[in-house]
Amino acid sequence: MRESNSIKVSAVVTDKDKSGAVYITEKDFVPESPSLTIKAIGSELQYSDMAAEVVFENPLSESLRDCFITVTGSGLLTETMEARTPLLKQGHRLRVKMPFTPYRPGPKKLVAGFNCDQFRDIKASCNVYIKPFTSVVPPLP
Repeated sequence: MRESNSIKVSAVVTDKDKSGAVYITEKDFVPESPSLTIKAIGSELQYSDMAAEVVFENPLSESLRDCFITVTGSGLLTETMEARTPLLKQGHRLRVKMPFTPYRPGPKKLVAGFNCDQFRDIKASCNVYIKPFTSVVPPLP
């Protein structure tokens, strides 16, 4: 599934009741990507502490290996954050909270990515509006 993200199914059928004709068909399909969610937690204020909460659930009937989640966001994070887990068992959920401090106000987008031995480039995003920091300075006497 990693290489082309599609699966080819082929079927060969022989009509034994009638003419003995052979029918062949092929179909390519792309399975749905597993669910990955991301949300911003905390006060959406410039220079305030926030966190990105990312959740991924293993939909397969086998364990996933070498899993990692990345989180990026221009004006939100100064560098890409990464969390790794060597094994995610079948049906188990991975929930990660990554702290960050937004440094630029305005509309922003948090983007999460999930990769492992079975899946590549699973993406999710959420929009965040960061309010500008305003300091209140009392007037001089």
